[in-house]
Amino acid sequence: MQIDDLAAWVGVLDEPSVAPLLNAVGETLASFVEIGLGYPRWTGRRGRSRVARRSA
Repeated sequence: MQIDDLAAWVGVLDEPSVAPLLNAVGETLASFVEIGLGYPRWTGRRGRSRVARRSA
């Protein structure tokens, strides 16, 4: 599953008892998509370095 698809799915969940958690997860997933990680195509040390640079 792509991260943007997961973010969309989390966005439609409606469970008041965990609403703050769902909001936080949704925001985190949206930020991953925003920095280009909608579908991770990286592996190994190089990929981890790329993620670290983009999220800093």
